[in-house]
Amino acid sequence: MDIIYGSPLSNIGGDMMNGFFTEEEYKKLFDLVVLTGNEKFAKPDKEIFALVCERLNVAPQEVVMIDDVSKNCEAAKNIEMQAICYKNFPQFQKELNIFLK
Repeated sequence: MDIIYGSPLSNIGGDMMNGFFTEEEYKKLFDLVVLTGNEKFAKPDKEIFALVCERLNVAPQEVVMIDDVSKNCEAAKNIEMQAICYKNFPQFQKELNIFLK
């Protein structure tokens, strides 16, 4: 599996990310940023995951969603995304490596 896109999906308003990254950093780090405060849906609504896939032009099965909230991971899995529920870095790294093989 190749990693093609980096896309944060967050349940915050659009202005909440201001100050975290410069415009240049956004363009370098992320292909898409979806902040649910700017959308009609929020995690764990399946519609927000479908929206990200649509905007990235990828199928849900091609996506690994990473979140620290289990209900968000379960919602992503319900639309056939892969999901990793982050608990700590070693656990995350181990699970991500499984997807990357």
